[in-house]
Amino acid sequence: RMVNVGHKLYIVESSRGLRDDGEPGPGNTIVTYDIESRELGQIKVDTPYPHDIFYDEERNLLVIYHYTLYVEDAKWTFVNLDDNSQRTISLAEGFASFTQHNGDYYFLLKDKLVRYNYDNDKKTEYDLRPYGIESASVLVFEK
Repeated sequence: RMVNVGHKLYIVESSRGLRDDGEPGPGNTIVTYDIESRELGQIKVDTPYPHDIFYDEERNLLVIYHYTLYVEDAKWTFVNLDDNSQRTISLAEGFASFTQHNGDYYFLLKDKLVRYNYDNDKKTEYDLRPYGIESASVLVFEK
């Protein structure tokens, strides 16, 4: 729930307070902490309940998974740290594994693999069932 980029930490605030039904209230902030200057900051994300956070060094992007217990359609937000712009995609279900490989993002779901290319905003889905995979849980790439 935290990534280190240079001298700055990015930490997700998954929830804030409680809802009327007793469940955690929505957080929508990425807290920033500059290790050198000791300054706190924040980035507001458009989609609530940020949960897991990754960093794409090649594109200087934060890649944020939103908690599917509270957010439908397995949303992922990409925050460009150069201009603070945001793009959110939906995968329709939660994920088992996530990785970056050769400039693409890969989301392993229960019975399919989704490859997403950020540069052209294109998703490609691969059904894993024809390969006898009904419940995938790990994704491995060879270098």
